[in-house]
Amino acid sequence: MTLLAIQRKSWRIACAMLCAGVAAGLLSMTKAASAEDWPTKPIKMIVSLGVGGGMDNLARSMAPFLQQELGQPVVVENRPGAGELLAHTYYLQQPDDGYTILVTVAMPYMAVHLLAQNATYSIDDFKYINLPRNDYTMIAVNKKNPRFKTVAEFVDAVRKNPGKYSVGVGAPSGADYINLVLFLNALGLDLKDVRSVNYNTSGEIRTALLGDQLDVGFIAGLPTIPMADLLDSIMVFNSERMEPWTNAPAFEEAMAQLGAKGKGQFVAGALGGFLVQSSFEKKYPERWKKLVDAFKKISDDPAKVKLLKDRDLWADWYGPEKSGEMVRSTFKAFEAQRGLLKPE
Repeated sequence: MTLLAIQRKSWRIACAMLCAGVAAGLLSMTKAASAEDWPTKPIKMIVSLGVGGGMDNLARSMAPFLQQELGQPVVVENRPGAGELLAHTYYLQQPDDGYTILVTVAMPYMAVHLLAQNATYSIDDFKYINLPRNDYTMIAVNKKNPRFKTVAEFVDAVRKNPGKYSVGVGAPSGADYINLVLFLNALGLDLKDVRSVNYNTSGEIRTALLGDQLDVGFIAGLPTIPMADLLDSIMVFNSERMEPWTNAPAFEEAMAQLGAKGKGQFVAGALGGFLVQSSFEKKYPERWKKLVDAFKKISDDPAKVKLLKDRDLWADWYGPEKSGEMVRSTFKAFEAQRGLLKPE
């Protein structure tokens, strides 16, 4: 081989190595830019309930904040139906790339889907960004004209006159209904010992209480807070007393006052917030972190938190780990009471 041929071959090898290096560098830069630049198109929030409800209002209030943090428009789409099963199933069919977020009441609906409706998904198919709606059941009365001033008065009246007193409660698939049954059973009573009146929403029960159509109501606590000047609580199904119902005993305290056998049981109220597919975190960890950081930053902003609370919405930060723990522990409690669950 001549010297010229050797030089040409060496030049070709050097060029090939240089091109390979440049290509590798460009590929690396593209991957880095892809992770750094995400998102590059609008993000959609799928709300599992109808327009105008608490979760819909939460999604629409958070959308501009999230848009500010991520730099892309955030649009809201409602997909109600089948007690949220329709939205949950539809959402899991979407690409797991972070461009679609589910806004839903995870519990008790997922428990009903899985334990009473044979849903094909599991709670582990979702990753819980944050569940700021962490609700509880309360026994509510008309504040200006209470039929009972304490939970002891209510129970004593039911014992003396079984079947006389009316109790407003939601559908048998909900936490409030289950807590009513568990509460009565712990006291040696039964559902037939009260006149149980089922309503579609807590809002309807609140209206009935204000109209003196019910003696008490087993309803969600958080949505009732804006009506604290009209409605009061005589007991909360929680581990501690809750604002603004500071005169209402918490669960264990109340059960001790009532002389219940054992400690009794209760299930947590609605757990709602923002979810993605669990596969999204695994496939795109950088995007997942960026999304979580954006939600955390919103919850850490006093001005944004005030705006949400002024709209009677939820802004507490629990984060992915705590939110996931709450879902799993709540599901376990519902699983123990699966015989009480009925699809809507």
